[in-house]
Amino acid sequence: KTALHEFSLTPYFLLMEDDFVVCAGGVLALLWAMLKATRYFGQWSALRVSLGLNGLVLKRADIPLLSHFLYSNGMALPVDLLVNYWLSKRRVPSATAGGGGTGTDGRLRQSSAAYLRDR
Repeated sequence: KTALHEFSLTPYFLLMEDDFVVCAGGVLALLWAMLKATRYFGQWSALRVSLGLNGLVLKRADIPLLSHFLYSNGMALPVDLLVNYWLSKRRVPSATAGGGGTGTDGRLRQSSAAYLRDR
């Protein structure tokens, strides 16, 4: 909840790992990429400017949904892979043998919205 409060003044946030170092001029390049994406697509929900978990720009409004998704599926896959599943709305494979999934496709976003609404 503290992280949500800290980001209350900005519409976007940059998701990155703890060892991520922004290069000289990186912030300006990030702003340029965001401006270009806005000019090209109008509204966008995510912008990847690097590989893996680093360099993923998301809307602040999506923090609670992503947090709930990661918390609910934290044992299934590494975080960087879970974020890819969340972005693509694909089903996260089951961590148990035999598969079957965990029901974390688009339905999870709906349940996340209900979860947040009830808080």
